[in-house]
Amino acid sequence: MWEVHAGLIKPNLQLSRGGFRPNAAPTAPRWAPPRDIRAESIVLILFRYLLRHTPPVKRNVSLSCRVTFELLAQPMHDHTAQIHWKRQGAAFTDKRYSRGHTWCFDGGTVVPASASPHAVREPYSVAAAVDPEEAFVASISSCHMLWFLDFAARAGWVVDDYLDNAVGLMTPNAQGHLWVSRVTLRPLVRFAGERQPDAAEVARLHHAAHAECFIANSVKSDVQIEPIN
Repeated sequence: MWEVHAGLIKPNLQLSRGGFRPNAAPTAPRWAPPRDIRAESIVLILFRYLLRHTPPVKRNVSLSCRVTFELLAQPMHDHTAQIHWKRQGAAFTDKRYSRGHTWCFDGGTVVPASASPHAVREPYSVAAAVDPEEAFVASISSCHMLWFLDFAARAGWVVDDYLDNAVGLMTPNAQGHLWVSRVTLRPLVRFAGERQPDAAEVARLHHAAHAECFIANSVKSDVQIEPIN
């Protein structure tokens, strides 16, 4: 085993296209939305209406529930990445080829990437590049941080600095295959001003952030948060 270090719900709804009720006398046709309107659009319109017209007091069930309610009212979206590798003259079948490649994102950022030296020895891996295991740990940590900052701002706290030395632990599973079984976040958060949150409030913010983190909700790894005071 080794450690890896790193410094929306789509409604499942179908609407009738209209017509008469089965085995019923033909009285009046049921209303049906136009064929170019998807069922999801009706649901999103409903959520947006409720967000706009429901009194805040009735909507303030919890911080996490409120955010979930808002996200459900937003359209779904895709996230893309372009992964590119070239052989560059290597024989390839002898496995002595470089694992170096690039990740390209829609904003124009290009990230040098490679297999981890833990998995493929140098020089066939590139130690200075980002490996998938590191990126996995970083994505969980980054997503958690962004939600923490959001919840802190909603609660009126001013965050000055956020530092997380996250660690991912790779272990064999029951079939003997390695996987990132645990990711531990160790965030150190510094707040501005004389008014400082106590440990219970910081724990509440981390709990809410973990519950909403898109990446943590998408993986089976055990994600643990160990805040540093």
